[in-house]
Amino acid sequence: MPTPQTPPAPASDPREGGIPTEVFRAYDIRGIAPDPLSPELVHAVGWSIAREARELGEARVAIGRDGRLTGPRLRDALAGGLLAGGVSVVDMGQLPTPILYFAARELGSGVMITGSHNPPDYNGLKITLAGETLFGARIRKLRERLEAHGWPGVPLPSGGFPGGARASPETAGEGGDGDEDEEESRNDGGSALRGGVSLASHDPREDYVRDVIGRISRGRRLRVAVDAGNGITGPIAPRLLRSLGHDVIELHCEVDGRFPNHPPDTSVAACYADLAAAVVEERADLGLAFDGDGDRLGVVDGRGEIIWPDRFMMLYAEEILTRRPGAVFVHDVKCTRHLGEFIAARGGRTVMGRTGHSYIKKLLKDAGAALAGEMSGHLFFSDRWYGFDDALYAAVRLLEILAASPESPTERLAALPKGISTPEVRIEMREGEPEQFMERLLDALPGAPGFAGARLDTLDGARAEFADGWALIRTSNTSPSLTLRLEADSEAALERIAGDVRGLLLRLNPDLEVPL
Repeated sequence: MPTPQTPPAPASDPREGGIPTEVFRAYDIRGIAPDPLSPELVHAVGWSIAREARELGEARVAIGRDGRLTGPRLRDALAGGLLAGGVSVVDMGQLPTPILYFAARELGSGVMITGSHNPPDYNGLKITLAGETLFGARIRKLRERLEAHGWPGVPLPSGGFPGGARASPETAGEGGDGDEDEEESRNDGGSALRGGVSLASHDPREDYVRDVIGRISRGRRLRVAVDAGNGITGPIAPRLLRSLGHDVIELHCEVDGRFPNHPPDTSVAACYADLAAAVVEERADLGLAFDGDGDRLGVVDGRGEIIWPDRFMMLYAEEILTRRPGAVFVHDVKCTRHLGEFIAARGGRTVMGRTGHSYIKKLLKDAGAALAGEMSGHLFFSDRWYGFDDALYAAVRLLEILAASPESPTERLAALPKGISTPEVRIEMREGEPEQFMERLLDALPGAPGFAGARLDTLDGARAEFADGWALIRTSNTSPSLTLRLEADSEAALERIAGDVRGLLLRLNPDLEVPL
């Protein structure tokens, strides 16, 4: 019989083709569910996570999930794997990723089942153990442990989720994930299971709201449109803003794992069309957009114009520097160079890091920074908060700043420096192809036409800095694609840089479709 001291590996159940290594990504585990991200694989990964947790002295792991339709089955599988690996499980239910992080501070470890901003058929695991986010080599270690035991998957235990709460196909229907009855009956109790481990449930959402409200100063009332994109922030974001005195207009706040209205991805312009129209029609001061699991924030001003995160981060930095002179700020390679110039002009310092929430979170800690942010909308506050990426908290911090200003939000945002830039451009490829392409590109770049005088930064792909702009070419950490972003001081400079980038890419692969 397994005990907490000596949890055995689950019985082998070999799958043809072995472990699908493509789901073990740079800073999480993610793929199309249920194939290749099957319940059997998630159960196996849960066991591997438990073994890693035990090596760190962790006895309990919190789990949560977003609103995706595959969430209940993967929750069942993950919990079973964790328990089989010898750790107790605290099921937090459906909630935004940052609230799972908030709750895991007390427990030390947590796993969020989420496809984040990806399309509806994706799901995945974001893992924090002993207060540290797993990424890179530590994600690979989870897979290597499974490979060392000779099995890529294990059967689900009979009866499904320990304790009997398993969603059936009939209840996991359209428009939700089938757990309405379970959510109604959640409590903070627990049940002891064999081997000394236990399964308990806890809902941390009210604790989170109280903590946030206690940290935010109230200014004037703002009229704010909120588009949750049918993601998991829908039930909580409007309530949080109203509790701070704001007038809220709700868009797509019903949780629906099919995401029927628009992509749950605040890094693409298509996410903002409904929000921009509602802001203008309702004469709102501001629009806020959240991604599928609530760790990315997007902003639209009162004219319906998208304000990308590398611009509204300037407002956070400006406010923080009034209280913390000389503070350090972290941003990723996709961000405008105006951000660093803006912060330096106010006495602060910036550090540029690799794109990826795990990398940026670690750099925040290593640099002792007050704030870290990515162009994608991941924002990490160690100033007056706990240092994890949290779009809900970032939203109320932004409203706090704007509500205290005598200017309108639109005027305040319009005054921020702005270059002429492209949105993030993606070039889709087959699995494994982007990494091979980037190796060739890095070899070709120094002598390529148009790049001879550029300063090259290869921290994350290639960022070429020119006197009048810059270009970034890198591989995506979340999908098999290249991502590009360009910025310049003038339309003519942007056109020149885009032409040079397009020429370079097509010389390496004439069949590429380059949307520049």
